Amino acid sequence: MKMLREVVKREWKLLGVAVLCLAAIAVISVQRHDYVKLRADYVKLQTNHGNLQTDYGNLQVTYGNLQTDYGKLQTDYEGLLQEENGLEATLATTQAELSQVKKVYPLRYFYSLDELKEWVGSHCPVSYTEGTLIDASLALQRAALSDGYIWSVFIEPNTAIPMHYDVMSCVVVDDGICYVQLNGNIQYFERSFLER
Repeated sequence: MKMLREVVKREWKLLGVAVLCLAAIAVISVQRHDYVKLRADYVKLQTNHGNLQTDYGNLQVTYGNLQTDYGKLQTDYEGLLQEENGLEATLATTQAELSQVKKVYPLRYFYSLDELKEWVGSHCPVSYTEGTLIDASLALQRAALSDGYIWSVFIEPNTAIPMHYDVMSCVVVDDGICYVQLNGNIQYFERSFLER
């Protein structure tokens, strides 16, 4: 019986060792399985890390390009602001010039004899030397045109003095015609007088 006990004891020991081995194998197998899974996860993470590093590099390049584009847009914007300021200044100048032009154009006749007398009073008499009568008359015509009035200058042969000519300014006023001399004298002729 002692022997039987020793055999049973040994078998239990062997069974214990076998169970321990099986447990160790099971643990090692689970750990191996976990290791393989962890290794696969690690490889995936490494791949993802590499991809993220590549994406980060691409984003850095894109960011650099966007910074460059932003700088160009900023320069273009500042240029456009300067251009706008220049155009606004040009527009203001043009509008001022247009206002001046609208004051005198389209050219018109004098509305009344009083309006003509007032204008002639501020521009005559005109001093001139002999031989410059035409120049003085044309200067008076330019002054009238710049104020927006129609002003005609004509030359007429002087029948009393051969080879001499009279220079006259002729202005339409209301319903008549006026001859204006450089000394400021005005001769008014009504339409009915001219139709004879």
